[in-house]
Amino acid sequence: MRAVQYLRLAGENALQWSAHQEAVGHFTTALELLAALPERPERAQQELEVRLALGPALMVTKGNAAPEVEQTYARAQALCQPIGETPLRAPRCLRFGTTCFPWPIPATTVPLMSIHQSASSHE
Repeated sequence: MRAVQYLRLAGENALQWSAHQEAVGHFTTALELLAALPERPERAQQELEVRLALGPALMVTKGNAAPEVEQTYARAQALCQPIGETPLRAPRCLRFGTTCFPWPIPATTVPLMSIHQSASSHE
């Protein structure tokens, strides 16, 4: 869905300008649109991308220990597992697990890093 792509890009652009609250709004709207779509691999991929971008914005606006941060990362983790470990998904999970920001990352990110490591070892 193009609207979701554009909202994700708008959110990422807002993050570059440190407009974190605006980014959260764009990402949240994208997730609301995705929720109306049927469960398909393409939808799951888009949701994963949006959630991985949303996590750092939530850390800034809500704090590292906020329930919203934990829920976002837990859902991202759940999306990684059933989708599989394709080359497109694994780097996103790695970026999520290692880049983040200078803040501590929630415990739910550790399985994402192991997903990427197992995908790398299969190549």
